[in-house]
Amino acid sequence: MQQEDEKGVNHIPELFKKMVNEAMAAPRADVGVVKKKGGQSFVIADPNTYPDAVMTMKPTGDQSKAGFAHNTNPIKAQFGLYEGGRT
Repeated sequence: MQQEDEKGVNHIPELFKKMVNEAMAAPRADVGVVKKKGGQSFVIADPNTYPDAVMTMKPTGDQSKAGFAHNTNPIKAQFGLYEGGRT
């Protein structure tokens, strides 16, 4: 949903920008690791950028805290298991 200003210019609401940025943060983190480590040895700590990106996601405004927990807690738990309690 776009909003028009007084000049008729469309603007994407800030919440939508936030949602897109958060949705893209984790895949961007993955791509960054592949670019950096491509062709080299891979260790379990290499994808830490993924849970780091997820842990920055926070609900704002009317966003559901339960919805965020539903999506972020499994990732935190999975990476915590890999690293012996990272979460």
